[in-house]
Amino acid sequence: MRSFRRATTGSTSGLGSQARADRLEIRWPDGQVQELTSVEGDRLQVIHEEAAEVIISHTHKYIFIKSLKTAGTSVEAALSKHCGENDMVTPLGDYWFNRDEKGAWIHSEMNAEGFSQHDPAADVKRKVSPEIWNEYLKFSITRNPWDRVVSHFAWETRNRPELKPPKRWYHRLGLPFDEFRESKPLFHQFVAGNDWTNNDRFYVMDGTLCVDYMIRYERLSDDLAEICRRVGLPAITLPHLEVRDAGRRAFIRRIL
Repeated sequence: MRSFRRATTGSTSGLGSQARADRLEIRWPDGQVQELTSVEGDRLQVIHEEAAEVIISHTHKYIFIKSLKTAGTSVEAALSKHCGENDMVTPLGDYWFNRDEKGAWIHSEMNAEGFSQHDPAADVKRKVSPEIWNEYLKFSITRNPWDRVVSHFAWETRNRPELKPPKRWYHRLGLPFDEFRESKPLFHQFVAGNDWTNNDRFYVMDGTLCVDYMIRYERLSDDLAEICRRVGLPAITLPHLEVRDAGRRAFIRRIL
């Protein structure tokens, strides 16, 4: 089945008589294109736009391009608190995962006209002057690819029931339900499919690393401290954002 529908935030769309859509392409209002595969029908799925935010600090002469599933929201929130009135910080979506444990907003948006939340490195370079691109310290965050896919899988299970293993009839008879064993084939299918993307677009252009420094997710605090030293920022504390389904995330990590 091939169909097109213009949708707005909060829209719903059905598959008609089809049980599944092999491919679903979403074109968000800001130009972002997001693709999902093997979308099952007869169920409600909530899809959030993939987003990566950008900070261009003229005060401290740096460009931060946030990648996905790398704790970038916490880093951006902390950095935004030290931005001046002429700096640029793209907005975050108003979701629970962008608030702290008390529900407080953790982010300062400013001067974001002309920039999108998902701007990759090539677009950021195009939108700033050559002097800014060449002279400012550019950095992003990378993460062990395997670990990031596991994290992505855990995230997707929130809104995609087909990724959660169902209990079978024999479990209702008292046989213990081993969620790890039941989740493994679903995870393998997820990895083998096209449901996830890498972060290269945020720090690679024409096959070459285009940023000056890569923060390693596994050494987040140490590498962020080095960024602060280079651009003249005081030591910053990352906000502790609300985390849900932490037990399931830890469980899924057993797949490693």
